[in-house]
Amino acid sequence: MSETMEDDKRDVCTLDEVADKCNINAWTIRLWCERFNDILKPCQNENGEIFFSHADMEKLKIISRMAKVNGMKAAKVKEKLKEKLEDKML
Repeated sequence: MSETMEDDKRDVCTLDEVADKCNINAWTIRLWCERFNDILKPCQNENGEIFFSHADMEKLKIISRMAKVNGMKAAKVKEKLKEKLEDKML
């Protein structure tokens, strides 16, 4: 979460907004940002506020579905999500 945010906030949502939209607790999102730091790339402004892109929100929804609904462990979720993202890039 070391990236800084540019002045344009139109394409991003705050941590609380993401938590509400994705129905995921904010503390869970923070934990997942640490565990999936090579996949999730939220930005911080100079005040320490965290912002997520819409792509990160979609990734959080996938992580939530895999972890909560399918009962996958974090390592397996990370592996599957990386595969899914690589497939999209091809």
